[in-house]
Amino acid sequence: MANQKKRNFKSWEWLKWLSESGWLKRLRGNEVKVMNYIAQKANDLGECYPGFRSIQRFTGLSRTRIAAAIRGCESYGLLRVRRKLRVTQGGKTNVYKVQMPETEAVPI
Repeated sequence: MANQKKRNFKSWEWLKWLSESGWLKRLRGNEVKVMNYIAQKANDLGECYPGFRSIQRFTGLSRTRIAAAIRGCESYGLLRVRRKLRVTQGGKTNVYKVQMPETEAVPI
């Protein structure tokens, strides 16, 4: 891993990969909405720190559905969540990291 070259995260590349790898067909609609928002907000390392309110404004989903979508994407290995809360201007928020699972196989 130390020899791997770090590459800048690009949301459009990740979304293209999601579609071409077959993951897009596997995900539920709410998972796609939440992952789309997180991928668009991610920095060069694939990390972002949105609060539930900003995710709600973008997706129109309830907090319960957002939490379920995040858990689902996390269980697939598409998203890593650091629940070590980060203090922001408006309160506390999780740190989200967009992942591309190493396996090419899409779960059934």
